[in-house]
Amino acid sequence: TWDSLPLKYRPLADRINVVITSTPEPFLASNPHPNLLAFSSFIEALTSLSARDDIGEIINIGGATLI
Repeated sequence: TWDSLPLKYRPLADRINVVITSTPEPFLASNPHPNLLAFSSFIEALTSLSARDDIGEIINIGGATLI
């Protein structure tokens, strides 16, 4: 889904963008932005986001192979 977004719209405005990737650190190093997070699993992302008090809603917009 991230790759399908035109560069000028990355990351999506006014929200925290989360990418699930097998290589979170290199992904973030090549895509630095304060509203962009990367995790190695969907469960890891949900656990981390659920622990934050600044997140009101979590919406998944892609991920054909999320585990």
